[in-house]
This record gives sequence, structure tokens and C-alpha cells, in this order.
Amino acid sequence: MKFKIAAIVSPTIWAFMHEILPDLNSYCNITLLEAANNLRARELYQQYGQKFDAIVFSGHLYQMYATQNHDELAPCFSFDTMAADLTSILYRQLLENRNFDFSRMSIDILPFADAQKSYIRLFPEQQKPYMLDKSFKQYFDLGSDYGSRLTQKVKEWHLSLHHSGKTDLAVTRFGGIVQDLEAAGVPYVYMLPSKEYISNFILQIVNILTTKAAEEQLVAVAVIQCAAEDNETSGHLLAKCNEIIAHHARLNGYDFSFTQYQQKLEIVTRHKELSEITNGFSVIPFQDLVPYEIRETMFMGLGTGRTQFQARLNASRALDMAEAADCVFYVSHQGRFAGPLGVQNAEYESRPDEWLLEQSAKLGVDHLVLQKMLAYGKVAGSNIMTAHELAEFMGVTRRSASRILNKVMNAGGARIYAENAGGKKGRPTIQYELQLSPPHGEA
Repeated sequence: MKFKIAAIVSPTIWAFMHEILPDLNSYCNITLLEAANNLRARELYQQYGQKFDAIVFSGHLYQMYATQNHDELAPCFSFDTMAADLTSILYRQLLENRNFDFSRMSIDILPFADAQKSYIRLFPEQQKPYMLDKSFKQYFDLGSDYGSRLTQKVKEWHLSLHHSGKTDLAVTRFGGIVQDLEAAGVPYVYMLPSKEYISNFILQIVNILTTKAAEEQLVAVAVIQCAAEDNETSGHLLAKCNEIIAHHARLNGYDFSFTQYQQKLEIVTRHKELSEITNGFSVIPFQDLVPYEIRETMFMGLGTGRTQFQARLNASRALDMAEAADCVFYVSHQGRFAGPLGVQNAEYESRPDEWLLEQSAKLGVDHLVLQKMLAYGKVAGSNIMTAHELAEFMGVTRRSASRILNKVMNAGGARIYAENAGGKKGRPTIQYELQLSPPHGEA
């Protein structure tokens, strides 16, 4: 069965994707939805989000605005705005006019140092184009109008340069301003991603969904151990816990099976259901159900596996960790630890302080990403991490976590601590050491 994917894209991307739709539909079913602005992207997402296996947005701003309340109705992805090929656009201008003056061009590259430096080298020394400066960072706001202020200011920037006679061409990555530029008579080029990039991007999403579907069929086990002074008290408390959780399972249609021992209660279910209850293994399950007087005597470990035996073994490993740290942990079918559960849900600052903004600009990553990386260091008690560990903590793919870590490292915010081949086939495991020191030791 093919996965159903909706693409909520700007009008220009919509027309472009129609050309490659037959190729994309060979390995999934793509539905194109046209959104001329952030608000329309959100409306389409709210209307159709639950009907698809995944949603693709044509830009990061569309995705952030549509899911700003963290109400993801389906797995969401967005095209990388840096994936467009500026080189081909420049060559095209030279082919049309060998005397084209690049200094009379405005390019809305966001003011991150790495992006600016990589593109500025493409231009002759005396023909540097207009690019966004650091003042535009003030328009990055996670409020209800996230992206709208930035988009509006970028549009005004292009229009002002053109109307004052400083530029002859606007090159934009913002699909939402294309129609406004056209209506104002501003010559423009929209930086489209390549067909190869879009095809590979959609194929990666299909692979992620395939892996997720396989994981949902894994066996999941939650083991609860009672630390009461005697077996009789333990048995009574576990029976009460069993009754409460069983009632919750019946109300919500969960397929749970229970086995109670003298000091342990074992709950067997599927990966999909345990993941749902724990919100992707980030929330402590049943915490709000079980009374505090029972909770304070309990330890819990979660595990998943391809077989019930493997899931039980992993749950026991997580339980050992839980008893030592007095927290809830999870061990995946791959033998990876995650936890303590519940810590990932800490509040992050939507309006960052000056230090975070400076580091965000320096490293070229969003300040929320930096906050989560620092939070992982606090949870783990160490600034040393692998891409897999960071991915599990942040709830992103391993590839995304690896890209983030390498980006931070290349900008001087981290270093390679160790590289372990592990004696197995495939890529070696790299440990990164984060080298960020918040003022006064605050994350």
C-alpha cells in the first residue's frame, strides 16, 4: 500500500511540482495543495492534516506557522530553502546579458553567517548583491504571527530597493511574496529546489514512514515494580495499579495484557500504543492515573522489541536504570536508552535572551534547537552525545540530528570527542562534545 502525502506549497512550487508528479506517484500518492501565504497553509493543514500519512511544506515558515501550537496532525516536513541552486540562476542572467551587474540584484538570504559567506564568494568583488542584514533577526518571532512579520519585511525590502532605483532583479526564497512582487512590477526569480532534490526528499519521507510502520508492529512492555516493605503491601498496591490502568485501557481501546507477580506488574502491548501513551517516549505513562501514594513506591521501565522476550529484556534493563536514578527510562528494540522520561517536556524560552540569539546567529541553527541541545546535556550529565542520542531526545531523525551537530561543529560550537567503528559494518559512531557555555551556567 502506498503512503498518502500532502504537499502544501506556494503557487510557484505547485506549478513546478506538477511537472514531476508522475515520478513522485510511482512510490507514493502525492496530493498538491496550493497556499499563497502562511494563513492559507495553516487552514489547509487544519482541514486535511488528519487525512494523510505525512505533510510536506514548501518552506520552513509555512510549517512553523501551521504547527505553531504543536498540534501536529501527521508527521510534518519542509523543503530546505537552501537547497535551491543559485548558481544556475546567475549563469542564466549572464547568458541573457553578459554585462549583467550583480550589484543591482537583491537576494533574500537569511542573515546567518555561514549562508552569507558561502554565497558571497560567487560574485565579483565589485558586484556584491544586496543581502539581508542582521537587523532582520528581530522579525523571527514564535508568536501567533510567526513568519508573517519576516515575510512582510522581506517583501518591503525588495520593493524599496527596486523603487529607489538600486536594483533591477529580486531573487527570493519566499514563495508567499512572489505574487506581490509581480503585482508591483518588480522583475524577480524564485529560487526553486531541483527536481532531484524534491524526488530524494519525498523518497526519504517514504523511508521514514516505512520504518515507522514497521516499528508500530513491535512488541512493547512496561514493567512496574513496587518498593513496599513487604510482599502483601506490594501485592495490594500493584493490584490497585493494575485495576486503574486496565480501566484506562478499556476506555481508550488499548490492547493491554497484564501479568502480576509479587513485586512486579508487567503490561504487554504494541509499540504504537505505548508510543502514543508516552507521546513518543517523552512523557511518563499513567502518571496522572495512579495516586501519589502508589506512585511514590513504584519504579517503571519501558522496553520494545521484535519479540516479547526482547521487549521484556529491554524493559528490565530500563527498570534497573530507573531504580538507580529514581526516574523512568525506555530501552528501544535497538538497545538504545532514552530518558529520564518527562524531562524533554520542559518549557523552552520562545523569546530567547541575547546570548542565545548571538549563538543562534553564529552557529546558524534555531535558538530552540540550541536550548534542546543544552537541555540534553543537563539530562545526560555530560555534553558528549551521538547523533542517535540527540535525535531520540529531540524527536527528530538521526540524519537531522547529525546535520545539526556537524553544522554546530563547523561553526566552532562542538568538536569530535571520539569515533568508534564498533567492529560492525557501516558508518562509525561519532561522539560530539558540545562546547557552549551559557552565562551563569544557565541553559
